[in-house]
Parts: sequence; C-alpha cells; structure tokens
Amino acid sequence: MNDLDFGDTIKGYLPGQRVFTRYTLKRLLGRGGMGVVWLVSDDELGRDAALKFLPEVVAADRAAIEDMKREVRRAIDLAHPHIVKINDFVTDGRTAAVSMEFIAGGTLSSLRVDQPNQVFSAERLAPWVTQLCSALDYAHTNAEIVHRDIKPVNLMVDGRGHLRVLDFGISASLSESVSRVSKEAGMSGTPLYMSPQQMMGETPAVSDDIYSVGAALFELLAGKPPFFTGNILLQVQNKPAPRLNERRAAAGLPPGPREWDEVLAACLAKNPGDRPTGAAEVARRLTGATFSPREGKPAKPAAPPPPIAVSISTPAPIAVPLANAAPESAPSRPPVHVPIGVWIGLGLASVALLLWLGDVPSRYLAARQTAAAEAAAGDWAGTLTARREATRLRPSDLRYRDAYRDAQARWLREIELELADLALGVAFDRFQALEPMVALLDSVHLERFRDLGGNVAKGAREMVQGGLAAARATAQGHDYATAYGHLEQMRPYAALAKEFFATEREVQIAELTHAVAQARDAAGRDDFKAAYAALERIKAPS
Repeated sequence: MNDLDFGDTIKGYLPGQRVFTRYTLKRLLGRGGMGVVWLVSDDELGRDAALKFLPEVVAADRAAIEDMKREVRRAIDLAHPHIVKINDFVTDGRTAAVSMEFIAGGTLSSLRVDQPNQVFSAERLAPWVTQLCSALDYAHTNAEIVHRDIKPVNLMVDGRGHLRVLDFGISASLSESVSRVSKEAGMSGTPLYMSPQQMMGETPAVSDDIYSVGAALFELLAGKPPFFTGNILLQVQNKPAPRLNERRAAAGLPPGPREWDEVLAACLAKNPGDRPTGAAEVARRLTGATFSPREGKPAKPAAPPPPIAVSISTPAPIAVPLANAAPESAPSRPPVHVPIGVWIGLGLASVALLLWLGDVPSRYLAARQTAAAEAAAGDWAGTLTARREATRLRPSDLRYRDAYRDAQARWLREIELELADLALGVAFDRFQALEPMVALLDSVHLERFRDLGGNVAKGAREMVQGGLAAARATAQGHDYATAYGHLEQMRPYAALAKEFFATEREVQIAELTHAVAQARDAAGRDDFKAAYAALERIKAPS
C-alpha cells in the first residue's frame, strides 16, 4: 500500500490537533503497511495512549468497520500483564482508530540490532520467551483468541524489562479487511512468520501461533527468519525449514542450545500435528517454566540472566626453597609490620575495582538496550546519551562507535529537515532549544551543529533586517502603527541586528516630528483641538 491509501491518517494530522473529541495528538510513533500510530493524550482519562489509525480504505467501509469492532471487543476483554491493553475503538465517520495502552520501550526487532553480532543469545531471550508463552497460553486457553501475527516487531520490552505482546487479534483482522475492500489478494498476518495453513486461509488455530513463535525466535537467534529471500510463499508451503544451528554456523556464530534447536524445528514443522501442542509446552521445553491451569501465568518465575560473578579468594602460601639459604643460626632480618588498616584499605579497594570491572559488560549491554528503546520511542537525547555511555564503557567496539556516529549524523539530518520547514524566527527559537544537545556530540558532529546554527542565525538576521526595512518604509509613509508592528515582531531577535534600537528610535523621532508638524499646522488654523490630538498621539522616544 502507498501513502495515498492512508488518506488523512498520514497527511492530514499535526501535533496538537484534537481528534475524536477526546484525544490530542502529540507525536508520530510509527507507521507500517496496516496503520499509522500516534502518541496521544487521552483528555478524558488524563493519560497518554497510543492511537492506531486505520487506512482510509478500511475506515470508509462499513463491513470492515463492523469486523474491526468485533475483534476489538474481544481484544478488550484480554487482561494479562504481558499483553498490551486495548482501550477502545473510535470513529467519526471519516477516519477510525484503535486506542491502546502506550508502552515506552523498544521492540525485540530493534533491540536485536544492538546485540553482539546482532542476534540474541538463548539465555538472554529465555525470560521473554516465558512471558510470551504465558500471554499466548492465557489467550488461547481463557479467551480462545489466536494472535495470527506474532513477529519480533509486535513483541515490545517495556521500561521494566518485561515483554508485552502488541496488536492481539487486531493486525490480522485489519490485514483481511484491507485485502477485501481493496480487492487485492491478501492474507492475515506476515508471510515471513506465517504457517502453511494460515497462508492457505484455513481456520485460525493455536498451531498457527506456535509456528509464528518458532519463526520469530529463529530470527532473533539467527538474524533472519527461516525463509527470507525468493518465493517466500512457495518455500513456506513446501521447503523444510533450516535448522537454527545450521543457520548460525553459516553466519559464523556459535551453536545455540541443542534443545532450542530441536524445539524451533518442531515449531516450524509443516504438519500442525508435529508442532508443540501449545505455548505452555514451548515454554516448558525451552525455559522449564510451567503455567497455572487456565491462568497463563508462570507457576514459578523465570530466572533472569545470570549475573557476572566475581570470585575473590586468597591463595594458599607456597614454600619455595632458596639455593643459598642462610643457616638457621644466622641472624634474621626483623619483620616489617604493616598496619592492619592499610591491609583492609587495600583489600576493599581491590574488591571495588574488581566489582567495577566485572560490572562493565552488564552496564555496556544495558546502555545499548536503553539506546535501542529510546530510539524506538523517538527520543534522540536519550538515544545519544545511552550510545555515548556504551561507547565510553567499551571504546574497543569500533562497530558500535560507528553506530554512535551514525546516530549523531541521522539526528543532524532530521534537525536540518525540520528547520528547513520552519519560518526563520521559529527555526531560530527551535535551534536555541537544542543547545543542550552539544554535550552529546563528538567534535566532528559538533562542528556540523555549529555550522547549522550559523546558517539559522544568518537567516534570522536577514529576517530582522527585512523587518527593520519595512518599519522604516512604513514610517516614511506616516503609518506608524504598522511600523511599530514590524518592530514588535522583530523584538525577540533584536540581539541579531545591532541596528534594531537605532531603527526604533528613528521611527519614534519620525513620529514625533510628524506629530509636531501636524500640531503646528492645526494651531495655525486655530484648530487647537486637532493640535492637542496630534500631540497626544506622539510616542515619545525612550
């Protein structure tokens, strides 16, 4: 689909605009083939929400709207800590949107890029796999809802590090509606992660989600989904999926756990009967977690990734015979006594140093994860801060240092494009507000930032000079109200043009001179009322 299919959902809305009588748009969060998502303020509830606008081709179709309402009603009833909550379905007859809980974080798709070799380890994924399977088991068992579009971009990690499943039942239904109303051949879900049965349009089943879980985990562990080039549909239908460890070996990666290789192969089986019977079985085989009956909650918490252990031990003394040892009767050198406080201080300092060094890898990884989450949220300040910290902790990682530089360059490009669309005065104010960002830039990008500021200031100076010229011209025509209006518009930028105050005084003197001349002329005609009125209009120079 192209942008035109979205109509106003892309081109008609701006930050600050109020929609559906209760939401105020704040910023665009993202867009894809099936919707545009805005961060909004829910003015009735006094909290932020995510508003997913449907393509205009769907919003204009009554049958599609009814289908979406039915799916949203089912999704609203889902109440699970690892499922993003659906709040409402709203429409005004022209556009339609789904309101859902806003999650500040990053998707597993974006977080994967910041991992070593751009793939997760099984150990790192294990807690999130447990949480994903917990959510799916709850939906399959309690609500009898199949997601039908499990993929890394629909799996988000929130600020507490917990996995949340997005678009439960919404994406697939929306895809079907778009295919029907646009008269294009289509299917629910995303082909890269779809089972052969889902691809053939068979009745949705739990086994479809199990296949998608296998395909999504395969990508997170190997860097690419099982089938990603050529005729995807034909391969999913007929070609056996590659084994996880074969793909990792081809990419130069060490093998993953054998059980994960076997379970993912089972999830990707062509025959649904050969796949695990449900999400609970997947979790049990991969992480050892079990779920309480009909709750979809882990009976025991998933173990977090093991911390980095620092072992400090005192070696046993070793006796080393000396070749020219003095006889026992020879006088010995008096022992040197070191105060106990010195030993304690040295010991504590050593422990602190070892703990700090041992903590560097985890802090480095945390910084990279934070950078990915901030980037997904569109927070450039947070992204650059976290990337700079990761680069400081591991300066030897040249590839990530390049990523940090690339992030700076992309931010500068965005700022350049943003400023180009603003009026000169607004652009100058916007650039002034960006000044704190200089602390996050290296010398090369700082120089570019300063150059950009110089260009913005130059444009603002030209604007001020144009305003002053307009003030002088209107004053010469004795239109002093308009002249003062030009001056007031330029006053916030007076520091950019040293002639501002001289021009203001010039206008004041011109008005005074003209008023005195008018008063004299009126007095000469014995029209003293007009003479006094002319003097009253004088704006005396300050």
